[in-house]
Amino acid sequence: MHLSPHPQAGKHFRINIDNGSSPALHDQMLHGSLFQLLDWADRIANNTSFTARQKEVALMFYAHRCLPDLPVTDPFPPKDLPLDGLVFGVSERKNYYPGLDSKVYKAIVVLRETELRDVE
Repeated sequence: MHLSPHPQAGKHFRINIDNGSSPALHDQMLHGSLFQLLDWADRIANNTSFTARQKEVALMFYAHRCLPDLPVTDPFPPKDLPLDGLVFGVSERKNYYPGLDSKVYKAIVVLRETELRDVE
């Protein structure tokens, strides 16, 4: 576990998810979104800005997206979910479906550090 915050905490990035030729819908929705890095994923429990349920859901989405063979356990995600090299933060994106509205949606997201690109 990391004892100190991520050195780039607070910085904005673009999410860059490369899932080959058939990415999942959730990945398509995240790809290109603005992302504010908050901290290492193994420190997510210490964050007081989000509810326990929001943190659990962010970890579940990561597990389902990146570890599809992980057995479903109760509680989920399991305490031994590997969090090395993962960060969490807030993604900001406009509505994925054109024509519905132009609202900006924010969500807590867990990503690999390698899925982040500098904002240009």
